[in-house]
Amino acid sequence: MKVVHTAAYYRYSSDKQDADSIEAQRRACNDYAAAHGYTIVTEYVDEAISEKGDKTASRVSYQRMLRDSENGLGLNSYISTKSTRPDHAK
Repeated sequence: MKVVHTAAYYRYSSDKQDADSIEAQRRACNDYAAAHGYTIVTEYVDEAISEKGDKTASRVSYQRMLRDSENGLGLNSYISTKSTRPDHAK
């Protein structure tokens, strides 16, 4: 079976969630990865940063994830708990 190296992205906004949300997202992504034969090799986490307005630039981990994907780290995929989460910035 082919090993699928993946990265996971977790974020919570300060006005709607708290740090426990990151752990819930991590568990959900780990469960998904295990069920689909993925190996999470790196995680990106942004805490207490809203998606509203022009805040994407202030999401340090999100920006690092974009740079890493452009530079090629041998990752086959990226996962998060909400399909809209990574592309709110678009």
